[in-house]
Amino acid sequence: MAKRVLLWVVFCLEPLTLQELNVGIALARLWKPDSPGRIDNEMVKFRLIRPTVFKAVLYRACGQLPRISSHNRVELVHRTLSQYLATKPEFFRIEHPDWLLPYHGRFYLPDQESHAALRRRGVGYLMMGPFANSGAEFVATDKGRTEWETKVQARINDYEFVRPGTNEDGQFWQSSGASKHESNSSQRGYVGVQYYAEGSGYHQRLPKHHHQQQQQQRIEQQQQQRIEQQRIEQQQQQQKGQSQGQQKERDCCCMVM
Repeated sequence: MAKRVLLWVVFCLEPLTLQELNVGIALARLWKPDSPGRIDNEMVKFRLIRPTVFKAVLYRACGQLPRISSHNRVELVHRTLSQYLATKPEFFRIEHPDWLLPYHGRFYLPDQESHAALRRRGVGYLMMGPFANSGAEFVATDKGRTEWETKVQARINDYEFVRPGTNEDGQFWQSSGASKHESNSSQRGYVGVQYYAEGSGYHQRLPKHHHQQQQQQRIEQQQQQRIEQQRIEQQQQQQKGQSQGQQKERDCCCMVM
């Protein structure tokens, strides 16, 4: 269960609430790569962990790695933990052969496969019957906006996983190797819940690819900067060791003379 929890916490674009994470874990238990099949809300509810004990189960499985924010969202105890879990084991073996990391390989979360797993589980949720029809179309009037917001909010309240299930756009499908059929299914589900852009009126979709690109670029830049800094420090240590060795040799020669 620990790896299922970390998968959602590390790669979900926005922190999940406890209930959303509970649903995400239930979806992971339902999902079978060799036979995905269809799921329904009753199947998901049957596999939910009781909310009264879910937090205790979470800490028992993951220890102190996750933390619950003041807004009741599940986050990692430190942002560098996500970078550690998503770093290939080969990097540590090559760059830091003296580091003892016996459990890293067990909990390593490869980027592409992880995004693929989350997207497929999100699609499985959005393919449920209630999302097949988005209902009445949006009308750009005061009454239409009110009805639209009420409908969207009601669907979000009835189905806990709507927000994270629609939180990533189609661009991540390419990075996760998803098929065109799955991508189209996701878009149909997306239209079924119909988010509206915060502070900018109502829209059929809420595109976030620009934000995602910037976030991914920042993570990659930070990782490259850390790698470069580690190499510089390692070179400085080697040069310092060589200088100390040469100084010792000179001191020995002076003593002999």
